[in-house]
Amino acid sequence: MAKAGRGLGGQAGHVPFPEDCRKAVPRGPREGDPSGASIKRRPGTPGVSVRRLSLTDPRPPNEEVKLLLTLVDIEGWGELEPLRGTSWGVGVKEVSAEAMSNALHGHFLPLFRELGRDPQASGRKVTDEEGLCKNLESCPIANEGLCRPGGRRKRETGPPGCYEPPLDGETPSEVRELFYTVSQAWREGRHTIVVVGKGFNLR
Repeated sequence: MAKAGRGLGGQAGHVPFPEDCRKAVPRGPREGDPSGASIKRRPGTPGVSVRRLSLTDPRPPNEEVKLLLTLVDIEGWGELEPLRGTSWGVGVKEVSAEAMSNALHGHFLPLFRELGRDPQASGRKVTDEEGLCKNLESCPIANEGLCRPGGRRKRETGPPGCYEPPLDGETPSEVRELFYTVSQAWREGRHTIVVVGKGFNLR
């Protein structure tokens, strides 16, 4: 069993995020249900919010597609940049602006092709070292199979709302909120995506 509380990146207390990522990370509330919060960039940082979006295919069986997304028109993952280079990043998909625009106009096939695996399966790609709850060893009700991204115990899907990503205490709160929000997005079956290119706008 991986030891809880080790930092992401394989070294205790280590967060492998470059300084430029620390300066352009999301910020969001964690009151009530944090998975429903909009995570916003710090004032003065170009870009848009990481947003929740649900779309319904007009064709039978009218499948609903749940998304947690950010838009970029330059290299990088925008607000989701801190996930890149970790096992969490395996669950982030780059989706073309064209595919998103088509979906908004009722043509979902290109988007389905680009989304790939089920979001909960993406959570299971996170390693134990980078995903097991930070409080696993001290929590009296913790369960190793449940308290991680993509976790499951019988019919219950994890991680629960008390989940704490295994980031060290010096990690900016904005980064902790981002990892937590992504874990909850996967829990509810929401794809985490970076929309790349121009021609798609949510404003």
